[in-house]
Amino acid sequence: MSRILESHARVPFVRYFRRLWKGELSGVRLFLIVVMMASGCWLLFGKKPWIEGVAPWEAAGKDMRNPVPFAVDGCYFAAAFNLLVAGGLLAGSKWLARPCGEAPGIDGETQRLSGWALLVGVVSVVLAAGVFAYYAGPRLSHGFWVDEETTARQLVFGNYTRVDTTGKGSLFGEKVVVKPVPWRSTLWLFRTPNNHPFYSLSARASHALFSKIVPPAPLHFSEWPLRLPVFLSAIGALGILALLLVRLGFPTAAMIAPMLVALNPWFIRFGSDARGYGMTFLFAPLCALFLWRALQAGRWRYWSALALCQFLLAWSHGSGVYFLVGLNLWGFAAPWLWKPGMVKDEALARNGRLFLASSVSAMLFFQLFLPNLLQYRYRLAGFEEGVVDATMAGMGWEKVCNVLSWFASGSAWTGFPDVTHPFSFTLPARFAGMTPMLWSFVIVVSVTFVIGLRHFWRRGGAVRWFVLVPVLPTPLMYAVSRAKDFFLFDHYLVMGLPWFLLVIAMGVAALARTGGRTSKGHAVVACALAMLAASLFWWTGKPQRDAYSSRSFEMNREAVERVRGSLDPEAPGYHDVITAGLLRYPRTYDPYAYAIKSEKDIDRLIAMSDASGKPLFIYCGMNAYGMPIGKRLKDRERFAPVIHYHGLDGMTELDVVRHDPRPVQRDASGP
Repeated sequence: MSRILESHARVPFVRYFRRLWKGELSGVRLFLIVVMMASGCWLLFGKKPWIEGVAPWEAAGKDMRNPVPFAVDGCYFAAAFNLLVAGGLLAGSKWLARPCGEAPGIDGETQRLSGWALLVGVVSVVLAAGVFAYYAGPRLSHGFWVDEETTARQLVFGNYTRVDTTGKGSLFGEKVVVKPVPWRSTLWLFRTPNNHPFYSLSARASHALFSKIVPPAPLHFSEWPLRLPVFLSAIGALGILALLLVRLGFPTAAMIAPMLVALNPWFIRFGSDARGYGMTFLFAPLCALFLWRALQAGRWRYWSALALCQFLLAWSHGSGVYFLVGLNLWGFAAPWLWKPGMVKDEALARNGRLFLASSVSAMLFFQLFLPNLLQYRYRLAGFEEGVVDATMAGMGWEKVCNVLSWFASGSAWTGFPDVTHPFSFTLPARFAGMTPMLWSFVIVVSVTFVIGLRHFWRRGGAVRWFVLVPVLPTPLMYAVSRAKDFFLFDHYLVMGLPWFLLVIAMGVAALARTGGRTSKGHAVVACALAMLAASLFWWTGKPQRDAYSSRSFEMNREAVERVRGSLDPEAPGYHDVITAGLLRYPRTYDPYAYAIKSEKDIDRLIAMSDASGKPLFIYCGMNAYGMPIGKRLKDRERFAPVIHYHGLDGMTELDVVRHDPRPVQRDASGP
């Protein structure tokens, strides 16, 4: 490129680009020029919002559940935003191109393990990964729960479509086909915030790959390929957390943290769920690691990796944005807090490069996610005020206690409304009859957490304020949700789990340092405290961990196997029954189940059962009996209960009821 500019140096336009190309930012400048050209082409030749966007689509009375008009609006506005941002970055590239060398002093040292310490560190990570795989591995082949099922059906392998072959209406269609998912839906379908786009793309790629290697049977999918990307992310997160602690100068904590994280039941669940939460476990510590290395070394390879990981974190799940707020606040302050002090030009150069990396992440994120955000406005508009008020009632002190209990033990503090539920595991129930032990556990965990924060603080320099990274995101997300009247399910905050346990590991390491004055004594005390902490967390989370490992979170697949005898539509006897579903039901595992949307549908299904002589089974998910339409199913003259499946939280209950066909009454005056 430099030779081309030299050979045309007399051309005024080339003369400008020749000046622009000088310096170590030539590759970044080229990237920004490409972004500007691509954004400009999109604005000129792409679809226009005033022609094919949301407003004309809505005015024409078209289906607003289609992501196309939102994609038109979102991509167009994002292109305009990116054009302005890239132009501003290009204009300020001279400031961003300041020389940036190795950082001085203690904070600039690259921490590494060697000898026995390296061996112990590797063994601790491998053992933690083995424990996680032991408990989470069986979950890969468990049946989907409703959010996984919705994601898979709408975003990965396709929806079922009934083809009417009888002429009696769509309710009585006899043929079911799989309608493939268009790629635009995988990227941008966001009727409900169930689409975690990077996970959806990863799951679709995994499904396509492994379906060719190991053809699924009896259905057109297998569960484990869709969960594999998250499972691998969780295993990688254990190693990255340890490496991050080593780089920050806390090798003892690095050997303790992976096991504490791997034993937590919540990490086991979301590290193997077919959802995007588990990917934040990997990308959040990767962002912190690359930022730390970029501040130390100042090299563009680390700033580029930081930009990519920030984008992937936010694209994996929206909670990642709150983590990036704390990370960037610390990143901008760190050069000025360096130990020993960093010269002004070096600090400014690092601030400029962080600004550039974060701006590139934001451009990528808005270009690909703005259509989803526009759809979210329509979802919020569908909430009634009373519903929002009712859900906000659960956002008080009870929410805080539950989330902290999940982080500390992998079990909630308050449990399900039905206290007799066999899987309503709570921390107080685990210590039933041992109230002093319960509060001792709470006090020990709290004190250890505070000691861990103090251990960060005593490190001094930039590392002292790194405490913002693990501590700030969870309360920030909670505070914003409270201010905006958005309801948070407990698991929306799960990204903070590894960071909470990281601080706990810091506290254990600090206690080990005070207990052992010599290196050997320190090693012995650290090993003893690590084993004690792991044993305590293992015991408190055992019931929840065993439940996650041994049974499906929601018994959808098991219900279909019970009713139809097989998941294979070609199996003998499969079509000897009629099935239907109300509210949350296993439509992925029973593609021939009819959807009940009104009481008339129930009447028509009963008539179909009576006319055909086939028994009618109805799946009732999420306590559908409480709905007005669900009360019809309590009529014991018409329906008999078959089985009640307990889920692993209060929203995953599943009932099956049965209607036995009755002889059709014929008119006596007829032929």
